[in-house]
Amino acid sequence: IGVYNHIYRIFNINQINCYAVPWVETKNDHGDLDIIVNETKEKVREILKTTGLMIEKSTTNDIVISMPYDLGNGKLLQVDLICTPDSNWTRFFYSGGDFGLYMGRVCSANGLVFATDGLRLRADPKINWMKDVTLTTDPSKYLSIMGYDIPPRFKTEEDLWKYVLSSNFSKPWMFKPHSTNSENRSRDKQRPAVQRFQNWLKNIPENDTIQEKWTHKQAFDFACRNFDKIEQEYADQQSEFNLHKDINAIFGAATIRKILPNVTPEQIKIIIKDMQQMLPPKHKRFELYKYNTDIAQEIATTAAKIAITKHQLV
Repeated sequence: IGVYNHIYRIFNINQINCYAVPWVETKNDHGDLDIIVNETKEKVREILKTTGLMIEKSTTNDIVISMPYDLGNGKLLQVDLICTPDSNWTRFFYSGGDFGLYMGRVCSANGLVFATDGLRLRADPKINWMKDVTLTTDPSKYLSIMGYDIPPRFKTEEDLWKYVLSSNFSKPWMFKPHSTNSENRSRDKQRPAVQRFQNWLKNIPENDTIQEKWTHKQAFDFACRNFDKIEQEYADQQSEFNLHKDINAIFGAATIRKILPNVTPEQIKIIIKDMQQMLPPKHKRFELYKYNTDIAQEIATTAAKIAITKHQLV
């Protein structure tokens, strides 16, 4: 509590809200202190540099800054600062114990992603232009569509486990080693709480004869039933992908082949390398192409001709 109060005062002085992440009340093996901070990680680092805390010995993983806190007498406590300007969903993600981890397994089995920044529809890995689609950052919407009550304060780990299984979308097999990938299995072996959950599940009847994760089609249909504009989002993604593909072609191989129809792949690589020095930066090419395709083509053609002439390929 003293460590949290110290860090709370630092951010409070800077008019930044922060919240201690709740744990299961009876949990005894706290390995660190998790605090949600309503600010970007860059701003958090800037503030902590002036406090005397051990921010210079910190590490960063996505939105989490992990730093040691000196308790005195040679003892250190790891403090994880979860940095997010919008904390409503993030506080929900960290509702207690391994809540976010378990919800992640439920969603993964149903073709969704339960992340610290919201619920997403997972992209189909077989389609190269597709990206995850954010479905909601509203906890109440998530609870409603997934069939969960509002999370209570979990007094015991068993309270948390029973809650996780209370949805019709959640099945015991989803949390067992065979249902996840090797990376997660390796991590789970290092998590005592997950090991206890998996041992507890051995006493829970497994009534599902079909233990298969949803296909992308099933997850897509579910998302469309519960959220708007999913099809439009995918259409926009595909259009943007095709646009970038066209831009890359114009400022590359397609233009070269118009000038040299019999050019070889190796020659194309050499020409493109020289062209890059004469072309606008990549982000500018996108703006230029959208503004005036003809000008973009003219610039690409001029650069290609110069490079071709340089290597005497005409």
